[in-house]
Amino acid sequence: MMSGSREERVGCALRHPLGTAGEPGRGGRTGPVWVVQLAPPGLVLADHTIGPVTYRTPHPGEARMPRPHARIVPFLVALLLGSVALGSLPATAGRAQDGEASPGTETLMRATVDGVPLAPSFVRLLRIVIEPGSTVPLHTHPGPEYNLVESGTLTVTSDAASVLVEAETGAQSTTPVDEAFDVVPGQTVVFPPETGFSFANEGEEPVQLLTVVILPAGPQRPPGIAYPNGDPDADAYAGVSNQVLGDGVATRFPEGPVSVVVERVPLSVESPLAASADPVLLSLADTGANLVITGGAVQVSRTANPGPQPNSDTGESYRLGVGDALFFPNGHREVVIPDDAEPVTLLRVTLTTGSGDVGVTGAASPEASPELGPVVVAEASPVADDLVGSVDIRGTGGATAAGADPEPADSEPTGEAAIDTGDTDPGATAPPVADDPAAPGAISIGSTVITNESEVNLRDAPSLGSSILAVLVQGQTFVIVSDPVEAEGFVWYEVQSLDDPNLRGFLAADFLDVV
Repeated sequence: MMSGSREERVGCALRHPLGTAGEPGRGGRTGPVWVVQLAPPGLVLADHTIGPVTYRTPHPGEARMPRPHARIVPFLVALLLGSVALGSLPATAGRAQDGEASPGTETLMRATVDGVPLAPSFVRLLRIVIEPGSTVPLHTHPGPEYNLVESGTLTVTSDAASVLVEAETGAQSTTPVDEAFDVVPGQTVVFPPETGFSFANEGEEPVQLLTVVILPAGPQRPPGIAYPNGDPDADAYAGVSNQVLGDGVATRFPEGPVSVVVERVPLSVESPLAASADPVLLSLADTGANLVITGGAVQVSRTANPGPQPNSDTGESYRLGVGDALFFPNGHREVVIPDDAEPVTLLRVTLTTGSGDVGVTGAASPEASPELGPVVVAEASPVADDLVGSVDIRGTGGATAAGADPEPADSEPTGEAAIDTGDTDPGATAPPVADDPAAPGAISIGSTVITNESEVNLRDAPSLGSSILAVLVQGQTFVIVSDPVEAEGFVWYEVQSLDDPNLRGFLAADFLDVV
């Protein structure tokens, strides 16, 4: 590695088990328009900070990378993020603004276990299918795995006490150790970190699981999966498949024990989606949608091209299909749809306080911050002359798009989902990575990189004499947004933070590793 002063240190990149960030794909049926606004970052959560970071406001004329825009169809959604207090979140976070669950909301999973990794962490929602007679070999993860049995009977063996959550009551009990037990539809089995477990389908119908995995995302993280009995045979996962329904990078968690709550939520005129101060993943369950980012931090993931994604740029638009998802690291405000809109069904994953209550807190309530209320756009926009109505969704830390030229929309998306199979655990399968003609570890546009030293300066130009935008610590994650520039004995890359879309500048390649 080229030597450089401590003052010039900038970043590094590593391969992580859930895949690398890249250009968002397209897929799925067209549907509602979601214009996404998020609220400001720069929030500090005790016990979950990566390290001190100094920010400077970017230059007003700072260029932003142009992104593709999809054609917008009529629809209306209000999803506004408020500023989130990152201290102790109230236990009674409320499932709706009045403290009650939205009509028709079905709680599928609610579980609290110790050992959720400190932020940053990868969060994945996926559906796993195990055909009759098929098995998943004994393995472990460095983070917890939550498995809801949707159909069939799952036979489980684990080498340590796990948690079984009853379907009707939500009561949690300890599972047997080194002894097979069955998990039936509606029940959830949760494996704490480093627990060895295996699955088998001994029945006559497929077993279908809805699974949440939380894995460490820091630079010193261990492998996402390990096999105590040695690497399995190539056909060990025959008859096992999965579909990724959403990915996110959680940059904070609520204080105290973390509950994972999975719900099936109808979004309709009569049933708006209540605001939440917690990290939330929303996966489209039954229809597609279009959205436009108007500011803030939202991560858009694709079922056909899974893996964690950087926060979207302001002005970026997406056409989403069934199984595509939005991850809001800082929560969201109320979602409302117009009178003429068709209902939408969402799978919602909320990372909340140990009580398992989800939804609004005083800090994020729309009433607490009326100036951040819904912004209705009822006129034509640059991306669609036939736009009837939409609502801006603004989250923490919005970036401003400068000179982004809309591109023609793709043809009608298919909505087909990628099903991953192979010789690794489907609960944390790394998505296939396209072959790179460059050498392994080479940096290119779209690469996710991570700083490999502390006290690295992020600069506003590829020069040692340029202004310092931020002093970084080891382990901060960025995405490469430009080709390399050679200057003053260094190779420089323009990067954008995955945690804060306002944090964008130049880093020297010496201090970057590819994720």
